Amino acid sequence: MTFPHIYGLINTDSVIDVIDFRKNQYGDFFISDELLNFSHYEKSCGAVIFREFISEYKVLLTNFIYNNESRWGFPKGHVENNETEIQTTLREVKEEVGIDIDIISKLRVSTLFSMKKGTINEAVYYCAEAKSLEITCQKGEVERTDWFNFEEAYSHLTYDCDKKILMKFIEFFREFHENH
Repeated sequence: MTFPHIYGLINTDSVIDVIDFRKNQYGDFFISDELLNFSHYEKSCGAVIFREFISEYKVLLTNFIYNNESRWGFPKGHVENNETEIQTTLREVKEEVGIDIDIISKLRVSTLFSMKKGTINEAVYYCAEAKSLEITCQKGEVERTDWFNFEEAYSHLTYDCDKKILMKFIEFFREFHENH
């Protein structure tokens, strides 16, 4: 068995990077500098923000540029100092899109991904209701925002992990909405 510690198929959606194990001059595997340095962890918090428009609920997406490409996602940002996840979420949403939100903390979902070599990112999202509709985009961070119904939001989201987050939100939201 080449990898006796793996007991089944590897979920390729969980793979965030591939690093070659190298051998030394004696043919033994060793921990390379690249592998040793693959330990930087960054945490961001944000929200899937909803609001009722006439008779339809919509979610807010942010558009941003990454590697010279337009991307759509949810408002989020890095945890600072000793902030809690909820404190970070409130601050980052206010900074990125200029609105206040009410967090519904019964839904907390997270995803792991890697945007740059050697870094593991965790993004934590809460369900939140917008208190207002007046958006002010943070210059240099957010190109624009828009409210989309659930189906439109799914098709606009750039990353599959965000689409999975949206699906969990929709499932939670439908149950939450029926009970309130």
